[in-house]
Amino acid sequence: MTPRRRKALVESGLETPLSLVEHLPRRYIDRTVVRRISEIHDGEEVLLDLHLTSVRLLHGRRERLTATAHDATGSMELLWFGGARWIAKRLEAGMRLLVSGTVTRFRTLQIVHPEFEVLTEGEEAKGSIIPVYRLTQALREAKVDHRVVQQLALAALARSDIQEILPECLRSGNSLPRRERILRIHRPESIAQSQALLLHEQAAQWFPVLVRLRKRRRDLAGRGRQFPSSKALRSSVESELPFRLHESQAAAVDVLESRLSGGDQAHVLLQGDVGSGKTLVCLLAACPVLEGGAQVAVLAPTEVLARQHLSTFRKWLSPLDIPVLYFAAGQSREERVQALSRLAHGRAAVAVGTHALLSDEV
Repeated sequence: MTPRRRKALVESGLETPLSLVEHLPRRYIDRTVVRRISEIHDGEEVLLDLHLTSVRLLHGRRERLTATAHDATGSMELLWFGGARWIAKRLEAGMRLLVSGTVTRFRTLQIVHPEFEVLTEGEEAKGSIIPVYRLTQALREAKVDHRVVQQLALAALARSDIQEILPECLRSGNSLPRRERILRIHRPESIAQSQALLLHEQAAQWFPVLVRLRKRRRDLAGRGRQFPSSKALRSSVESELPFRLHESQAAAVDVLESRLSGGDQAHVLLQGDVGSGKTLVCLLAACPVLEGGAQVAVLAPTEVLARQHLSTFRKWLSPLDIPVLYFAAGQSREERVQALSRLAHGRAAVAVGTHALLSDEV
């Protein structure tokens, strides 16, 4: 292996045999059915049995190799840019090729950078199922394609000690051993079988993560502070709104209040379309915390969004004598010191900002 390829593998996190074995395909391309030129279309992945009519190495600002090929139903163009001279030495008019790649159309049907195999007359044209892997830019630049990754994964599998991930109680009696499952994923015999095995292996690889998450959830149970549902503050804010809450908005606030009052540390995803009232729901869900004398942090990914939240929270909370403070990397030192001083008093307050909220002093 060349130093350039080895470096690309390391940069892509594929420096160990096990990392190569567990670098699974994203999908598969069926190159087992030989097609005819007359039946192929732009954008299709195809396998063709062709004869070369002509081969030309063209010089210019960018050297390229162009070949005209045909079968009994028509002709098309094959085109290479990278490695054009090296490929030109391997090809000559009259050769029979098993060609695979993606069809495009530029004046005529063509395949750019096709893969090919030289066939003798009378030899059976037999394709294969190609695993398609996730390739980083570093791998592409080092000419590490899907077939190279497949070969490396199979070689690594042969010398790796493959351990089962799922405990025996979760493995069915007719399931394949993990080594055999991974072998068929990297060297597929049929797309349907390999896709099923791929899903099995992906689920198995997630199992340790799910176990850790379940354990963490159990460890955090009962370790949160309880905040009873807001009565006065939420009613005060809602009474000033120029509209009534939509049924789904009110239901979302009720769910969040229920989680806050349960005593467990809550991790909740609030999902909604743009303009559906997510900020208002968060504001009302913060009312039990503020009414309980605690402080609330509202973290935004950008200063523009943080200032929008700041304006919303101040509009509804400042008249109720609840300070809404702002923290961002671009604020002046004096403004930051004043905000920190008010926050340090420990009374109910809302801190709105960007990642500056995550600093130790806040």
